[in-house]
Amino acid sequence: MDFINIDTIKIPKAFTDSKPKKNKIEKIRNYCQKNGHIDKPIVIRENGKGSLLVDGYIRYLVAKELGYKTIPFIFEDSLYSQHKYIYGKFKSCDKLYIWKVKDSIDVKVNDTVVVQSKKSKGIVTVVDIFTLDGMKNVYYYAKHRDVIKVCKEGSVCNATK
Repeated sequence: MDFINIDTIKIPKAFTDSKPKKNKIEKIRNYCQKNGHIDKPIVIRENGKGSLLVDGYIRYLVAKELGYKTIPFIFEDSLYSQHKYIYGKFKSCDKLYIWKVKDSIDVKVNDTVVVQSKKSKGIVTVVDIFTLDGMKNVYYYAKHRDVIKVCKEGSVCNATK
């Protein structure tokens, strides 16, 4: 497993503006204190300007809090670099989730979109848009999570249609 110096990781504004749930922070903190390490690697994107955090913000926060100098990480897979992804947020929580955007969908930041996971559909607000550009394994986090349509401004957005 590869490790990265935690102080070299750049954190997107979409993460710093969100408030992770205390119970999720506690769960990861307890795991780290019991086992002496983070439970899963964070996901990093190298963009020519440094190492950008793509997923694993809570793990990053806990590692910083516990004084870790390095943290395990994985890169996104360049095989999926042609796909566009979004960070989206449900109205009911501040946590950001990743969804893959279908090629036929034109999406912009602050759009309201219908998303579908393996189990259900929902409505989220787009916080950020990115491509993978040489990253590994973000596909794992977005697997079975797709943006299926953009809701028209001023219309009622329904996840069941």
